Amino acid sequence: MLSIHFAAILVKLNFKVRKRDNYTCQDCGITEEEYGSQLSVHHIIPFRKCNGDWKKANELSILVTLCEQPYHGKRHSKMVDDIV
Repeated sequence: MLSIHFAAILVKLNFKVRKRDNYTCQDCGITEEEYGSQLSVHHIIPFRKCNGDWKKANELSILVTLCEQPYHGKRHSKMVDDIV
């Protein structure tokens, strides 16, 4: 279970990434306003490849804002692979 402090850090990090990305999916371009809810933040480099280094895994440079449209799953995976 996440501690309240850790959860607060994740909320702030999520906000920073979405703000940096102008509240827009970095793959398809849909905005939070168009999407109708908050977009998600994903790791460009999978967390497991950061060898348990939480700080490295959550650097802004390896996080990206994406929508959760069901039909975009493979498309987003390809986009993330292209970045890496």
